[in-house]
Amino acid sequence: MLRYALFVFITLIVEVAFIWGISFFIQTDLLTAMFFGSAFFIFFAFLTGSTGDLLSKNSEYAAYIATAGRYEPKYDKVTFRISPFLIGSILCMVVYFGLSYFMT
Repeated sequence: MLRYALFVFITLIVEVAFIWGISFFIQTDLLTAMFFGSAFFIFFAFLTGSTGDLLSKNSEYAAYIATAGRYEPKYDKVTFRISPFLIGSILCMVVYFGLSYFMT
């Protein structure tokens, strides 16, 4: 449990630093960059944590075609894994809401 919490905290720190760096480099409002950046990270974490979606179905279909029909799909049902990346991204959005409350 401690290892999971450490990965969540590291993910949060890296995402906030990355968004802050982009905001500083492009010279935009930090809150706007935090909102769109954390929304993008949540969407990306959701895509990488799920199986059976459009991306994995297409890759399995390509493997099926490449092996001339001998490939058996591994992911027939949709599954979703809650990873530290997803939790860290959601916490990044919570940090955005906290900053927007205190900065305005």
